[in-house]
Amino acid sequence: MDVTQIMQLIQTFLWVAVVAVVLSFALYAFWCLCLMKIAQKTGTDPAWWAWIPLLQTVLMVKIAGKPWWWVLLWAFVPIVNIYVTFVVLAGIARAR
Repeated sequence: MDVTQIMQLIQTFLWVAVVAVVLSFALYAFWCLCLMKIAQKTGTDPAWWAWIPLLQTVLMVKIAGKPWWWVLLWAFVPIVNIYVTFVVLAGIARAR
């Protein structure tokens, strides 16, 4: 490989990285908007918590109607968090 091929490879990698970052931000914004709309629709306050990553979890647990300590289960208990995720998402679907 000569220098021009290496530069083209680096340029391609950077473009892929930029597209991935832009796509990630777009998906995050879509997720936050959807969660905020669900919170508003269910009357759960404050809906702006959907934009702050750690408070998203608290908001989701509130919407699902589960106790606040489920956030701790979700954050710190490795296998239980999978179960909690499905139960909370099902609770959000029911509340919606």
